[in-house]
Amino acid sequence: MSIASRLKSARKAAGLTQEQLAQASGVTQGAIQKVENGTSHRPRKLKKIAAVLGVSPAWLLLGEEEGGFPLSDDEKAMLMRFRQLDPEDKRILKSLIDKLVRNG
Repeated sequence: MSIASRLKSARKAAGLTQEQLAQASGVTQGAIQKVENGTSHRPRKLKKIAAVLGVSPAWLLLGEEEGGFPLSDDEKAMLMRFRQLDPEDKRILKSLIDKLVRNG
């Protein structure tokens, strides 16, 4: 998977448009578009873009996981969505997962 596909996948999983990601990370929409189209391979403000998306800069740039704990694409998408929840919804989801694991 390339930086273009990782960025697009993470952006979509976060539920953001290119414009929304650009505004949140302080770059232009054109810069996001160039990375997603594969014409730019090293975006400015990579750390900020990664932070907005809830991924590591290393994963975004190189596809490498920090800490050596690889996640599937589905797990990454769920984690990005989880990070968008408010604290009460996170607590409810954690409780539900705990119940499912205990009863599974």
